[in-house]
Amino acid sequence: MKNTIIEHIFPIKFLYTYAEKNKLLTYIILIISLAFSIYRGHAFIEISNPYGIINFFDSWHGITKMIFATFIVFYYSSFGHCIWLIAINIVYLFLIYSFSGIKNNINFINFIFPFLSLCYFSAVLWGLTFVLLIFSINLPRFIAISICFYWLISYCLILIWKYDVPKKRSVTIVFLPFIGLFLFGGYPIIAPYLCYM
Repeated sequence: MKNTIIEHIFPIKFLYTYAEKNKLLTYIILIISLAFSIYRGHAFIEISNPYGIINFFDSWHGITKMIFATFIVFYYSSFGHCIWLIAINIVYLFLIYSFSGIKNNINFINFIFPFLSLCYFSAVLWGLTFVLLIFSINLPRFIAISICFYWLISYCLILIWKYDVPKKRSVTIVFLPFIGLFLFGGYPIIAPYLCYM
């Protein structure tokens, strides 16, 4: 009974099974979710001015300064920020993969696919966000934090249900890397398609 309630709140088994049967659709939903995130960041969110950081290094000149300035301008764009979060997310998933103890049984690409199945949730959330946007309402902060915890718990359940990783180990290897990488991008490091939500 207890497991049934958890499985209703976190329909993870259904999602990763469905995603494995419909890989093309899963990748399309993932790309659409990323595109929504980039579009919303570009169209509706006021992004900080990168030239404050660039001009801070006023005495720095030459080709290295130009490379640095290009990187900062790119990072401060909604597209660049999303690419950065994807990179951090890959590092995050690789840390989970490395500490899960299943490296000898499955390769990294196959390992991360069940985690990508959560993009179906993101599609629902983006639909809700755009409806709220019509009424000029942003998601309250506590809902964003709740979504973050939902994703982290979902990651733990994927490790437990899909890969038979022990519960304590699952919680440890999901939460500790998240805390360690949090400074590099905040909660969207667990799901880059949630940035600017």
